[in-house]
Parts: sequence; structure tokens; C-alpha cells
Amino acid sequence: MKKLILPSFLAAIASFAMSIAIGFAFMFIFPSLNDEYSNTSIFRTWEDPLMYIYFLQPFFFAFTLAWIWTKVKKLFAENIMNAAFTLTGAYWLVATIPGMLISYSSYQISSAMVLSWTVSSFFQTYVASLVIIKMEKRYTA
Repeated sequence: MKKLILPSFLAAIASFAMSIAIGFAFMFIFPSLNDEYSNTSIFRTWEDPLMYIYFLQPFFFAFTLAWIWTKVKKLFAENIMNAAFTLTGAYWLVATIPGMLISYSSYQISSAMVLSWTVSSFFQTYVASLVIIKMEKRYTA
């Protein structure tokens, strides 16, 4: 458990930073996303105290990913980039794609928003995977 805390914390910070960067990039590419995020019939305003839970998500996600890594690391190649990419792909296919299909079919959100969430999720997971795996002693850069 102790070995999960520091990698999880660092992975959470890295994945949150990646999320912010990709979010800004997509809002630059698709300016209509800003209006969509401002739609209070779909999303809460930042004044709502429940929005603070948003900042806990990367930490929960990173801890979960680190725990998964401890269970499956023997299945992956020794190359850190390949291991991170494979872990990311597996996690992303299982956790993100079904959620994005449900979100797109259930909520009145644009395909650009779903695309931005899907791409952001992939890169968040990849960055977190790199941090977690890099901190593993048996891997070398």
C-alpha cells in the first residue's frame, strides 16, 4: 500500500495537468465547447460545492491505475513506453470507450465533446501509466 501512494499522487498531478492542457487545446480547436460547458442544464456551475469532487477524480483514478499495475505488471514487456501504451490501451478500452458511448447516447452533448473526453482520457491514462511504471524499480528509461 505504501508503494502506491507516492506514484499515485505524482500520476494524479501529471494526469490532471494533461487533462487541463488537452481541454484548452480542444476548446481552441472547437470554440463551441466553451459554450457547451457553460450550459447549466447539462453541467453544474463552478459555484456549486459539489464541483470540488472534480478535483478528486485524478487521485482516485491514479490510485486505481497504480493498484491495477501491481496486479498485471508481470504481463507486460520490459520496455517502459510499450508497457505504458499497452496498460493505457487496455484500461482505456475497458473504462473509457463504454462510458463515452453511454454519455453520447444518453446526454445532449456534441460529438466534439465526447471526442475531447475520449482523447483526453487516453492521454491522461498514458501519462499516469508512464509515471507509475517509471517509479517501478525494475524498469529503466
